[in-house]
Amino acid sequence: MQNENFKKINGQNSKQNNKDLHRIFVKLSFDIIKMKNKLISLLLEIYEQKIYKNYSCLTIYEYAFKYAKLSKEVVDKAVRTLKHLENKPCLKGAIETQGIHKVALVATIATPETDAAWADKLKNMSKPAVQELSKEVRYKMENGDCVNQNLFGEKSASAENANCKTSPCSAAHQ
Repeated sequence: MQNENFKKINGQNSKQNNKDLHRIFVKLSFDIIKMKNKLISLLLEIYEQKIYKNYSCLTIYEYAFKYAKLSKEVVDKAVRTLKHLENKPCLKGAIETQGIHKVALVATIATPETDAAWADKLKNMSKPAVQELSKEVRYKMENGDCVNQNLFGEKSASAENANCKTSPCSAAHQ
């Protein structure tokens, strides 16, 4: 694929060649981010099912490094975040599209009732905006406000809509 892209731009003037190289570079960088998010999502499934043991790896860390060159820190964050995503299928699905770092910001403050709403926030807000919102929510929760339950109004997903494939959260991580 790379050779084809470089052949396409071969023979054009230098200025156009530079623009094309830059465009290819930027596109590949976005592709890498998407692939890494998918990779971490798959890694968590492998961790839950202990599939890594079938490939002569004693730990998920060994498996992640051996097959994907993922750092211990990234795997740690993913495993820690996963522990907070039980009964939160929308946020778990958002790892694949929004990334572990963004999901980790809200994993501890989300509830099964606010799962879909938080996943929607992740989809529609930048990481710095999510970080700021999560700080505000944590602060209010620490001061006794029950803000998390009322943050999204009555339109947030309820426990009965917890199945991502049929609830509003399916749109939140597409």
